[in-house]
Amino acid sequence: MTTTIPDIVVIVIFCAWFILSILGQIRIDQVQKIRKKDLFSIIPQYNFFAPTPGTKDFHVLTRNKFPDGDLTGWKEVMIPKKRSWWNIVWNPYRREKKAIFDLATTLAKELKAYNAESVQISMSYLALLNYASNMKRFPGTTHCQFMIMMTHGFFSGEQPIILFTSNMHRI
Repeated sequence: MTTTIPDIVVIVIFCAWFILSILGQIRIDQVQKIRKKDLFSIIPQYNFFAPTPGTKDFHVLTRNKFPDGDLTGWKEVMIPKKRSWWNIVWNPYRREKKAIFDLATTLAKELKAYNAESVQISMSYLALLNYASNMKRFPGTTHCQFMIMMTHGFFSGEQPIILFTSNMHRI
């Protein structure tokens, strides 16, 4: 079996990605500079034992618009919580919940770095819009909109904060 130049290029790219993924877990200034240049967020960051635990929750809410202009109420995107004994090993809903949380977190970070107009072409915005537009909705609705809200934990007395409200989009 012969190895071709495209094979070698692919191997080198994956090896470099693997090494950067390992280095990306180290909290050293030089490594963090590399992470800042990671425009597509391809270097993963795992925080199994985070020094600062998460204290905020992000919630995604959706609403729809009828042709006559009436709006439905905001409804939180809820991932099914049906639990079975095998969820200890295999829980497909957990991935969906994590994906929604990660997209909302990423969009919140992008809002700090960019303006609301340029965020609308980001991958996190488009993925959330796709998710929101494919949610169950009232028959006859023609547009959808999503909102990201931040709360400060279950026992906090602080009011939720609306971080972002998308434009209305035709379904």
